[in-house]
Amino acid sequence: MKMIAKRQGNPLSAMLWIPLAGWIVSTVVFSRSLPAQDDVSASVAEVTFDVLNDLPVQVPLPVPDYPNTRSFPDDAVLDQWDQLPAEQRESLRQRMLQVIREEEYLGLQDPERGQWLPASVTRLALRRAAANRTHSLAQRQWMGIAMHGALDQSQAAQMWEIAVKDPYLSGQAQQKLINAGQSCAISYWRSVLDSNDSPAGHVVVALQGIAALGVSDDARRIRPWLDRKQPDAVRLQAAIALAAVQPTGHTDRVDSLLDPQRGAGTVVDQNVAALLLRGDASEEAARQRRQIFDADVRGASTIALQGMADHETDVARQLAADAIAFHQDGGRRETDLRLLCLRLLRDPVDEPSLNAVVTALADPVPQIRQDALRHLIDTASDEAWRSNIIDALSKQLQSPHWQAAEQSILGLVSLGHRPAVAQYITLLEHPVPSVYVTAAWAIKQSGGSDSDCQQAAAYMDAFRQKMLPQSEAQYPYDQDRSKQLAQLAEVFGQHRYEPGTDLLLFFVRRGYHPMVRASSMWALGKIYEDQPVPDAVMAQVRKSMAQIRAVDPDHPLMIFASAVTVGRLRDQQSLPLVEFGVGEIWQRVSIDAACRWAIERIDSEPASISIRQPKIPDSNDADSAD
Repeated sequence: MKMIAKRQGNPLSAMLWIPLAGWIVSTVVFSRSLPAQDDVSASVAEVTFDVLNDLPVQVPLPVPDYPNTRSFPDDAVLDQWDQLPAEQRESLRQRMLQVIREEEYLGLQDPERGQWLPASVTRLALRRAAANRTHSLAQRQWMGIAMHGALDQSQAAQMWEIAVKDPYLSGQAQQKLINAGQSCAISYWRSVLDSNDSPAGHVVVALQGIAALGVSDDARRIRPWLDRKQPDAVRLQAAIALAAVQPTGHTDRVDSLLDPQRGAGTVVDQNVAALLLRGDASEEAARQRRQIFDADVRGASTIALQGMADHETDVARQLAADAIAFHQDGGRRETDLRLLCLRLLRDPVDEPSLNAVVTALADPVPQIRQDALRHLIDTASDEAWRSNIIDALSKQLQSPHWQAAEQSILGLVSLGHRPAVAQYITLLEHPVPSVYVTAAWAIKQSGGSDSDCQQAAAYMDAFRQKMLPQSEAQYPYDQDRSKQLAQLAEVFGQHRYEPGTDLLLFFVRRGYHPMVRASSMWALGKIYEDQPVPDAVMAQVRKSMAQIRAVDPDHPLMIFASAVTVGRLRDQQSLPLVEFGVGEIWQRVSIDAACRWAIERIDSEPASISIRQPKIPDSNDADSAD
């Protein structure tokens, strides 16, 4: 878990405007969340293997035993602390106190001494505060998270203190004040804005509250904080607040902010101007938004485009399509803006918007190209657009941008476009690992025909020829290329492609990446299951299975694949070896379960055994193969 660095003093007063600008863009532009992630994306690290998912016996994974932490109440219970009966709260406090006493080894800083707690243990500190009822910093933190309902004057004062001083829970405390919506909270904010001596951090918090609960009369309190003499964070938050309490009437001020002859037009000025125009639907505001958008200033252009989307939808969609293409042609458009562009192009669907989304498949930011692919796949569910999208993705397979080729492979596999396999085979020679590994995965996912297997075999044989002059010790341990070869080996197994036997035997040899060897062994078992087994294959299977008794045994994944293959081939001679693999020592690597299944398979009649067929595996299994 990542740790937040220890911070001292008032964090808001030391805040730079750039992080705040990023937060502003996220708040203003992405208040409507993007669609949930689904399983249409893959990469070198996410390519999966049938051999890892073909264990015929379910193996219970060991669960670490942490009795102390297990006795803590669930977060759902703690989050509803105020709604619990008094007796239940006291019982939970005593229970947490006992756990905390047993967990002192965690080395938590004592909140009474004013030490900031790392983010990873803040939750435990909050529970600790609830348990011992101390009036410490941690107790105030607990109040900031757990308090619900109305606030009296004293509680509002405590919330305000947290909001302006606590680096971890200021946001939660401020939200409590906003949710309460009482005059005692609003009075704190207004008193801060009315004073010229208020610290910048206090002003930012007050402006956040006024933006949520203020009225038009508060505009006079906000305007002075837009002055260029104020800190950048204050100016940006003041613009948000002023636009909230008074949506229109700021075009003259915006003109002055954008006028370079008055020393204006800086990055902060552009962002302040864009924020002030958020709610203005006038023609003058539209002209100013376009001016800000064309300036392509970080943050400001995104906010301006969102304003256009709210008031000038057609113009915004046209600019969104141009912005994505502009970036791919070497221009500079920020990530948040391109994400907004994709959102604007989703609905309604038309040919220009689809072409722009296809262009985004080459975006260097993974989230953008994956969002673009999801949109294309969702749109392809409409038969009116399916053929257009398949044609566009097929063309992108030859894109000079490897990102577009990778995403197009994934899209065509998701759409079940079988004719693309011929193009996948040509991409096996692609210079970028993410493309050539994904291409091999796509061939396997598409089922593989005799012709596909022949071409895959030709590619693997060419690779074998390069390796033959080298000694076993010189065989490359190229993880990406090994993942590709493992995928192709599994194609042979899925299709029961007997002409690939010699290649599989070659790649089973010790010295290659264990995933290549295990996948090749798995494929041999699939090919010759319930079939006459060549002597060379049986000899190699027995040799590999014998590694289970070696002083320096083979890779566990290879032993696992060998045990499953022995079971498939019903090799009585290897029965003592698989019996040796049954036992506690092997349980952590699934070898025990594989050997138990192999024994049952060997000792049973062929008709009495049902083998689970390989399925499309879950993502991220490739990491366990390394």
